[in-house]
Amino acid sequence: MPPKAISDVERQALRAYYFSQKPQPKQKDIIAWFEQQYGRKLGQATLSNSLKDCYKYLDNAPAASSISFRQRSGKWELLEKILFSWQQQLEARGQLVSSEVLQAKAKDLWVILPEYAGKPIPEFSPGWLGGFKKRFGIKQYT
Repeated sequence: MPPKAISDVERQALRAYYFSQKPQPKQKDIIAWFEQQYGRKLGQATLSNSLKDCYKYLDNAPAASSISFRQRSGKWELLEKILFSWQQQLEARGQLVSSEVLQAKAKDLWVILPEYAGKPIPEFSPGWLGGFKKRFGIKQYT
């Protein structure tokens, strides 16, 4: 069975447990605690990585309420929100929206949104499209 990624909720709990213990527990003890709490094994590398300073932001953050793994926003949040809303409206009417149509509509929206006035139209590459679909949970059907 392939390893499952650790969510922000789990990582936040792990860090809180580790840093609240005096003396700080050994890695094998933390791994046993994690398995007891979440019912699955945690790898030593994942544990070490979770305790690094790059996840320090989780220590002071409010309790994570969602099962998120990465929180990345797009470069053009307003455009993407409008594009997603448009795409959802079409799907609600039973129309399927292809990748090419999404890219063309993104270019159309870019031109009419005042926030992007005077800025060159981006390429809206397949890489951007893949990220957009991932951020909004859009699946492609054949």
